[in-house]
Amino acid sequence: MNILADENMPYIEQLLAPLNANIQFKSGRNITNDDLSKTDVLLVRSVTQVNSSLLKNTPVKFIGTATIGVDHIDLDYCQAQNIPVVSSPGCNADAVADYVICALLQVIDDFSGQNIGVVGLGNVGTKVSQRLKDLGANVVGYDPFLKEHDTTLTTLDDVLNQDIICCHAPKTMGGEFPTFHLLDENNINKIKSCSILLNAGRGEVIDQSALLNRMQKQNDLTLLMDVWENEPHINIELMPFCKIATGHIAGYSQRGKVNGSQMVVEALFKFLDKMDLFKALDVLEIKDIQNQNLSLKQFCEKMYDIKQDDSNFRASQLHTDSHIRGVEFDQYRKTYPIRDEFIQYRSLDASLIKAGMKHV
Repeated sequence: MNILADENMPYIEQLLAPLNANIQFKSGRNITNDDLSKTDVLLVRSVTQVNSSLLKNTPVKFIGTATIGVDHIDLDYCQAQNIPVVSSPGCNADAVADYVICALLQVIDDFSGQNIGVVGLGNVGTKVSQRLKDLGANVVGYDPFLKEHDTTLTTLDDVLNQDIICCHAPKTMGGEFPTFHLLDENNINKIKSCSILLNAGRGEVIDQSALLNRMQKQNDLTLLMDVWENEPHINIELMPFCKIATGHIAGYSQRGKVNGSQMVVEALFKFLDKMDLFKALDVLEIKDIQNQNLSLKQFCEKMYDIKQDDSNFRASQLHTDSHIRGVEFDQYRKTYPIRDEFIQYRSLDASLIKAGMKHV
C-alpha cells in the first residue's frame, strides 16, 4: 500500500507503522496529480486542493484530512468516484477556544457580563460559547442549521448587535445557507461601533475588502484575525487595523495536531478492516500550574504568548513581493512552535477550570 501524506501531519509514521505501508511525505500545497500516480491513500491538511485535477486517473481510494473543514475537497467528485473522505471534526476545538480566550483578554479584562455573539455552532463554536458562558458572558449564537442548542439561538442581525462577535463558521459556497461572504458589506455595516470582531473559522466568511473599507473610513472596530481570504496570498492592508493578527494557527496546538492525525488514521484502519492493529497515541504531558494564584489573564499570558504570534506573523508579511509573502505565510505555519492546551493543565482555581483546565 502506498500512502502520501502532508509533511506537516505529526506522528503519521508512528500511527501507520502496523500497516507496513510505503509512506511518502510532501508539502501539502505542492502535491500534484503526478505524485498520486501510484498512491492508494492521500492524507492532507487544508492547504491541499483535492479535486478532479488532482485525482483524475489515479488509484487513490481513500482520502483523509486532518482538519475540521472540508472546503478544500471536492466532495461531489469524490462521491462520484466512490472515494471515501474523512475529516477530523473537533480535533482542535479546544485549541481554538484557548486562542479565543487569550485573544479577547488582550482587549478586555474579564468575561463576566460581556455580550458575545457566536457565528457558527459546530464543534468549535460550541466549545467557545460554552467556555464563555461558564466564565460569565452572555452568549447568543447564529447557526441556521440548528433548531436547538445549549447556547441561545438567534438571528444573524442579533449576533452582529453584540459587543463581541466570534466567527467560527466553515466556508460553504452552496446550499440553503452559504457562508461565503456571510459578513458582506451590508452585514459588516450592521456591526456597532467599538465592537470586537474575531474570526478563527474561515477567512472567506468575511468580505475582507468590505471590512477594510469600513476600517479605512471609520477605524471603529477592534479586529482579532487568525484567518484570511485567499490564503496564503492575503490582503496585508487589513493587518494594521488588527489588534491581533495571526496566520491561521488558532487550532495549532500539539494536542490538536495529534488528534487530527489520529482521527484520520483510525478511520483508515476502519476502512481497511484492520482496527485490531490500530494503536492510539499517548504523547501529551499533563502539567500542574506552578502558581495557583494566577488570574485567568495572567495564566493566558504565561501559558500562551499570543502577542509573540502576532509579532512573528506581521514580520513574515513585510516583503513587497506577494509571492514571497505567500511562501512566508506557509513557513510561519510550518515552523509554528509546539503549543500546549489549557486542558493539559491541572488547577484548583474555579475560573481557570471554567476556562478549560482540568480539576486537580
